Amino acid sequence: MFIEIALMQKMVLFLGHPTFAISVVLTSLLGFSGVGALLSGRVARVDASALRTVLAAIVCVVAIEIAAVATLLPAALGLPIVARVALVVALLAPLGLCLGMPFPLGIRILDARHAELIPWGWAINGFLSVLSSILATVVAMVGGFTLVLLAAGAIYAMGLMMAPHVGSSAMVSAPE
Repeated sequence: MFIEIALMQKMVLFLGHPTFAISVVLTSLLGFSGVGALLSGRVARVDASALRTVLAAIVCVVAIEIAAVATLLPAALGLPIVARVALVVALLAPLGLCLGMPFPLGIRILDARHAELIPWGWAINGFLSVLSSILATVVAMVGGFTLVLLAAGAIYAMGLMMAPHVGSSAMVSAPE
């Protein structure tokens, strides 16, 4: 939610209207994260290293997004709206693909080790989704939307540091 809210806000000026920004950013991130979730089912062996790889990719892509929003988008402000929309979709595709993977991979790991905790995983995900939208607004009011993106990267980096503790003994094969 930190990433979605910050990018929607940052794209308002670039796309020219809040409705365009919300529509393009939300549709792109949700659509590509759905594809990422689908692709995560093709990961043959799910363990802590697979989760670390995806989390590291998210941290890197968030850093690239921050740089792109600050440098590439201002240079492309003169493009027609269709080209600007295409540019935003192209920028968000890798991020969405990566963002769609951790939860399904985590559920597969949890299913292999403690299947009875899967409802808790869903509940915590839902709770944090609601809480993060409120926190993103507060953080943005205090330090701006770039800080929100940096905080999102830091949260995923903390997840990356915790991933080794997931338990590399939990190897899960892809469903046939």
